[in-house]
Amino acid sequence: MDFIIETLVEMVVEIILDGTWELMTVKKIPMFIRVLVAGLLLALYIGFGGILIYIGIKNNSMVVTVCAVVLLVVAWVVAVRKYKEIRG
Repeated sequence: MDFIIETLVEMVVEIILDGTWELMTVKKIPMFIRVLVAGLLLALYIGFGGILIYIGIKNNSMVVTVCAVVLLVVAWVVAVRKYKEIRG
């Protein structure tokens, strides 16, 4: 039963993340909506990374903390590159 719920949640999150990523790249969508969606996606990654950092520090797990920091750095680099790509 847990496997079914886990798979269902994974599919829904994947659809949401892929949908927002595609929505950001479509030129027909107004810039305001694309920036709003990009901000939402970045906030999701930052929130997830923050939760992982909290869990890593609370459990004294260096691996989880390092993975969370790497996730946040990658999210930041992707956001900066995308911003530079949009701004020219």
